[in-house]
Amino acid sequence: VATEEETLFIAYNANPEAVVIDLPQVAEWRVYIDGDKAQTTALRKLTKKNSQVEIQGISCLAAVCK
Repeated sequence: VATEEETLFIAYNANPEAVVIDLPQVAEWRVYIDGDKAQTTALRKLTKKNSQVEIQGISCLAAVCK
């Protein structure tokens, strides 16, 4: 989902096994939901150099790029 101000990336892994995905390459993604962890401040940051992310089985990931 994209607006003029930010892009929201949400991925849900319905498989019981973990999967690795490539996020679109932008300057920086801020991860707010990762598996069973969620915060109003970023849990971690991903850059172009580390844009691959593992999503655990039966969980999701939500990241924002501003």
